[in-house]
Amino acid sequence: MLLRAGTVTHGFNMSQRGLECMVSAIGAGVLTVDMPANENLAPPGWYLLFILNANRVPSTGRWVRVTA
Repeated sequence: MLLRAGTVTHGFNMSQRGLECMVSAIGAGVLTVDMPANENLAPPGWYLLFILNANRVPSTGRWVRVTA
């Protein structure tokens, strides 16, 4: 799951979003994450990446940068 960092102005968060993505490969310290086909759903920027286990319990988040 990707959680976009917020941009709060006057108490309103205009860019917060959460996206579920599929992890297609896991190697030694490396993940391949399939992003949504519509790039407007995940614009470039910083996101917290969480891996959910079979019970949907999230891991500790890691900051990742999504580029175009």
